[in-house]
Amino acid sequence: MSDGAAVLRMESVGVDFGGRRVLDGVDLTVDPGEVVLLAGSSGSGKSTLLLTINGLIPQSIAATVTGTLEVAGHPVATTSTPRLAEHVAVVFQDADSPSVTGTVFEEVCFGAENLCVDATEIERRAENALRAMGLWEQRHADPSRLSGGQRQRLAVAGALAQGTRLLILDEPTANLDPVASDELYALLGGLAVSEPQTAPAIVIVEHDVDLVINIVDRIVVLGSDGRIVDDGPPDLLYAPERLAALRQSGVAVPGPIHAAGLLRELGWQVSQTTEPVELARQVRSDPRPLPVQTGGQPSAEPGEELVGVRGVSVRRGRAMVLTDVNLSVARGSITALIGVNGVGKSTLARTLAGLYRPAAGEIVWAPDVPRGHRAGLVFQNPEHQFVGSTVYNELAHGWRRARLTEEEVAAHVEPLLSLVGLTDMSDQHPFTLSGGQKRRLSVASALGTGTSLLVLDEPTYGQDPHHGARLRRLLLDLHTRGTTIVVVTHDLALVESTATAVALMAGGTVVRSGTALDLLADDEALERAGLRRPAMDRAMSTVPGGSSWWRSVRDGQAES
Repeated sequence: MSDGAAVLRMESVGVDFGGRRVLDGVDLTVDPGEVVLLAGSSGSGKSTLLLTINGLIPQSIAATVTGTLEVAGHPVATTSTPRLAEHVAVVFQDADSPSVTGTVFEEVCFGAENLCVDATEIERRAENALRAMGLWEQRHADPSRLSGGQRQRLAVAGALAQGTRLLILDEPTANLDPVASDELYALLGGLAVSEPQTAPAIVIVEHDVDLVINIVDRIVVLGSDGRIVDDGPPDLLYAPERLAALRQSGVAVPGPIHAAGLLRELGWQVSQTTEPVELARQVRSDPRPLPVQTGGQPSAEPGEELVGVRGVSVRRGRAMVLTDVNLSVARGSITALIGVNGVGKSTLARTLAGLYRPAAGEIVWAPDVPRGHRAGLVFQNPEHQFVGSTVYNELAHGWRRARLTEEEVAAHVEPLLSLVGLTDMSDQHPFTLSGGQKRRLSVASALGTGTSLLVLDEPTYGQDPHHGARLRRLLLDLHTRGTTIVVVTHDLALVESTATAVALMAGGTVVRSGTALDLLADDEALERAGLRRPAMDRAMSTVPGGSSWWRSVRDGQAES
């Protein structure tokens, strides 16, 4: 933490949307150079807090804001959004937001140019920012040609070049593969260490706390009532006696800390650590076997083919995005498409859903599948498919088009609202929901379409552990009912616990397919495709019986 006046000061801040209190009595101070993790369950108000800090609420999004809020000494209530942009920058979840210039260097300069910074100073800032984010060698590249991880790092570089005092990251790894996620936080951690006098304060919203636990100075926890319920350094917040309360509040506990706590309850002499390799070393030093864990995997019995992808190639503009893809999706299966950013997973999903026409090859459906009821797609970014003015109307849209009575519509909609935990928000506009709530709404919308194949593009992104587990249970429940599902995901834990089949993609094609347990156990194959299992999974695989034990612990933590 650096000396100096606070970069962010909030006193008794409250935010109301039409009488609904989202934030209540928030007191928060962030000092120069601090790295703060903002934690809390989905819907606790984290996204609202971030948008209030940079003035978009209430200046662009209507709401009633009370209390005192200052950024770099400027009162947010009376400072214009453009003026605030000189001091606070937000990097959102969507790494695919369109670029506005022709090169990476120009893209990083764009924000500072709009702030009328001197040209020489802009060039200096841009070079420093690109070097800090590992993108200097790509400075002449077209931003649209960067990978998802590079685009997210480009967004951070643009914020740094603005000279911002406060950098806000809202689920920046939500759409990134595991390797890209690790790289982003390694660079951010290095920034805070190498440039402590000039590095901005950073506020991060990130549900995967294992990614950030070793770079944050403080963790601030928002409760379900929109109040701060905890605030402190990680070693105090995650003290053994506080873990149960944290999990009950919907806050994820880092894997090594959670596992160590359970092992101590079983009599193991293990110390608190955030390092998976160190925890695994301690467990291996104890001769006792870990408790045997069984079950948890869905049935992988192959069924007859519902849809087949036969030598499909897909062109987007001048680029061939998919090349000679072959894949068979069995009835009642959960097939996961995995691979790094940019290998064509989402393109294949949209081709299955009928949104893209193959340039070569064909999609072959079973003869009993009606043309108008083949596939329903849940997009990676939920906002892209919302059409209703309220959450209820969004779910009712399809049923009303089928000319059902309002009583019949309600009979379909109300169970879906309950299933995804949105009953109390049925009258809200979908765009006022948190990122996690939007995702759950988009999944619920697709469930009522009556299609033969449900295609989900990154269904767990933006979800806290509890609601991520709810979606996982939903997938397994649909599987037991015979629903056929294709999932595009970077969440290898979701793949391991739900998928009956996995297709590994690289270079625009499927390079390997098989069962989840077989493919995810092949670290060499994953590495060749640019993927990596979570550090805790890799570490526990070195312990006899560690993989099955940790899998049950990991999924159990999410569902507790």
